[in-house]
Amino acid sequence: MLLPVAVILVSGSTLAIVGAVLVLVVLFALKRPSASSAPPPVEAARPVEKRHWLLERRDGGGGTSWHIGERTTTVGRAATNFVQIDSQGVSRTHCQLRSTPEGLQLVDMTSSNGTLLNGSAVRDAILKDHDVLTLGDTNLIYRVVGDFGANAGFEMKRAGKLSQESTSVVERGYMDKIVEAHLVFNQSGENFVVASEKLGMTEDELKALLGE
Repeated sequence: MLLPVAVILVSGSTLAIVGAVLVLVVLFALKRPSASSAPPPVEAARPVEKRHWLLERRDGGGGTSWHIGERTTTVGRAATNFVQIDSQGVSRTHCQLRSTPEGLQLVDMTSSNGTLLNGSAVRDAILKDHDVLTLGDTNLIYRVVGDFGANAGFEMKRAGKLSQESTSVVERGYMDKIVEAHLVFNQSGENFVVASEKLGMTEDELKALLGE
């Protein structure tokens, strides 16, 4: 009679051990965080788009860029202007730019030769993306948002004078081509297909000239 009792005792001990192991497995599984409860992955911060730029492009794709932002500033030949254009036909204080709820406002400061917007004389206007401002013999392209490199306005002030890089002469033929592209693009209702056909170039070539 002792043998059956011993077998029963051994079997009971084995069952107890197995049960304990199962309990531990269940508890471990419950403590593990599920995929649904895991914290969401951290998304990379998106770059902040900078508003209101004036661009003067050079041959090869480079050029001078002024980030106007939300400030009120002036454009002209004098070194006191945030956007200094040391060029023929530009008045000492030629025009003013200021950010408004409607957009960037251009106000001519009774300049000697006036300010042209897409080829037409203006005194006061809200700028649109790709608009072309003409001050004397200088053409500036307005872009609403983006990141077009260093801010020449601040670079000038840090240097205490207008840097040579900022006053590099734009190759006239190439700049005329860029200005024409922006003008035709505006007149075509910002339609790349129509504008590229009018200009006799591909859409990719037009986008390259517009900086898209």
